[in-house]
Amino acid sequence: MRWVQKAPHDKRKKVIPTLSSRPAHHPKELDPETVRAIIAYRGKYERGAAVTHELLRQDGILTSLSSVKRTLKREALIYPSKWKKWHQYPPRPLPEKPGILVEADTIRIGIPEERLYAYTLIDVCSR
Repeated sequence: MRWVQKAPHDKRKKVIPTLSSRPAHHPKELDPETVRAIIAYRGKYERGAAVTHELLRQDGILTSLSSVKRTLKREALIYPSKWKKWHQYPPRPLPEKPGILVEADTIRIGIPEERLYAYTLIDVCSR
C-alpha cells in the first residue's frame, strides 16, 4: 500500500516513480569509527593488514582480519606485491566446428579401494 500512497492525488496521469530497492547501507557494515581507526593505525605504523589488525586488537578495537584487509584495499592503502607473479593466459580457441575444442574431466566414484573412475568429454561446439 505504500506505493499507492506515492501516486499523485490530483487526477493527473497516475504514474508511480520506480525507486531503487538498493539499501542505503549494509546492516553488518563496519562502524565509521572502526574504519577511521584502521586507516589511522595504517598511517601511524605503516605496517601490513595483519600487523594493523593485531595492533587494533591489542587496543581493544575488535574486528576481523578480512575486514581490515577489505578496508585497506577500499582506501587504496594496500599495494600490489612486488613479488607476486602475474600470469598471462593465452586466448581460448574458438570452437569453430565440432571436435576442435573438447573439454575433459575425471571423477572417482565409490570408495578409494575400488578405483572406479568416470571420464567425461564434452565437445564445446554447440550449433
